[in-house]
Amino acid sequence: MGKSRRVQPCRRLSPTSIKPQPMTQNTALAYSGLADAITQCLFLGLIPTNIEPDRMTLPQPHAVLGTNEFAYDWYFAAGEAEFKRAIELDPNPATAHPGYAENIRALGGREQEALAEVTLAHELDPLSPIITQVIGSVRVSARQYDEAISVCQELEVENPTLPYAHDCLA
Repeated sequence: MGKSRRVQPCRRLSPTSIKPQPMTQNTALAYSGLADAITQCLFLGLIPTNIEPDRMTLPQPHAVLGTNEFAYDWYFAAGEAEFKRAIELDPNPATAHPGYAENIRALGGREQEALAEVTLAHELDPLSPIITQVIGSVRVSARQYDEAISVCQELEVENPTLPYAHDCLA
């Protein structure tokens, strides 16, 4: 598919053009998919990155922008501000907490803060294997190796075909 065919859908995905709808069981999956699509379009450079995130009232786009700032642009302060804004808008969804934990863990020196964030995420969604994998990686960074091995082995037993389970033990 040529770039011109990809640009139009991405322009329509701009977070500032989305009219917020009440979060319900029916709309949650759609918002999650929308956030992922926005991430891909931003990654491919097909929509502008000078978005005004303060106009967004949904937490997930802020979490996605936080990940982009940390992982792709290396603007750590801006990434942290986006994650904090996502959590401020709604402290209960488990999606912002593990992403924030994983990113501040990667910076080093903030492992205890990362562990607190991922523990909260695990309390909100105890069945998420991805959150469990983040717990393992944060525990490794905090040099809590025995706890990390235990968490990762349990994850692998419960999810033997999940790549994250094997990554956790690597």
